[in-house]
Amino acid sequence: MTAETVTAFLAAHGLWLLGPVALVEGPLATLVAGALAGKGTLSLGGVITVATLADLAGDSVLWLVGRHLRHRIPRRFIRRLHPTIPLSDLRRNAGRILVFGKLTHCLGAPLLVASGMARVPFLPFLGFNLAATIPKITAFALLGWAFGTTIGQCSWLVPASLAVFALTLATAFLWLRKHGKPHARLMPDPRL
Repeated sequence: MTAETVTAFLAAHGLWLLGPVALVEGPLATLVAGALAGKGTLSLGGVITVATLADLAGDSVLWLVGRHLRHRIPRRFIRRLHPTIPLSDLRRNAGRILVFGKLTHCLGAPLLVASGMARVPFLPFLGFNLAATIPKITAFALLGWAFGTTIGQCSWLVPASLAVFALTLATAFLWLRKHGKPHARLMPDPRL
């Protein structure tokens, strides 16, 4: 496979590939896609749009996990999360807390799950995340676009991205397998 073939393939299907990869590892995928946009392989506007939509889709999935699968979340996670982020405070100050969590990146996933647990309404949740996602995604895409020529010299970047993607899928599979169906709870007999 020649470099021209790979470039033609990415030009034709790159944005379709960016969506699922950005869903799992958004910043790195956006950085690489921005570099491809800098080389003219992809459109910069398309990269920003697809990466933003993928990021919001991932945020929505985490919100849904917190909202509907609370009984499957390990109790020690909930115990650690609740003193750190009181759910009533999260519901009351959702905008500030969610924007802060999205911009720090390391607090993002727990805050998104907690916002579902706190029953933050979905449309405001999506609006706050959109407000934080657009500048973040744009910055990563422009950074990749500006330094795209040097990213090609990093031979470890693609294998590292694939390794992170595979590790994330394996972890999700093992967690779902271990926590299969929720155990039946012993309910008192209403006739007693």
